[in-house]
Amino acid sequence: VQGDFMELPFEKNSFQAAYAIEATCHAPDRVKCYKQVYDVLEPGARFVLYEWCLTDKFDPNNPDHQYMKKKIEEGNGLPDITTCTECYKAMEAAGFDMVEAYDYAEGYEAE
Repeated sequence: VQGDFMELPFEKNSFQAAYAIEATCHAPDRVKCYKQVYDVLEPGARFVLYEWCLTDKFDPNNPDHQYMKKKIEEGNGLPDITTCTECYKAMEAAGFDMVEAYDYAEGYEAE
């Protein structure tokens, strides 16, 4: 199936599970994109998401953080990376209940 994740071509409650890997970060409207997924899932189904997000430790006033953010966006063709917290809020606004969230940068210390 070829489709647009902003306008999924499936009936409501069509799937028992869904996943996305580094895809929805390209969406112009995360809430609308997540809502599309939510609507095609059966009640109680799982959506697993692996996404480019900024850790909540990101400091927009830190030039090093700004540089790394820009390089990730350029290297991955991203319009703008948002924080993990903003992604969580968008998923909840779309109707999802967050079961588990994990920040792979948590506990990492740059040398």
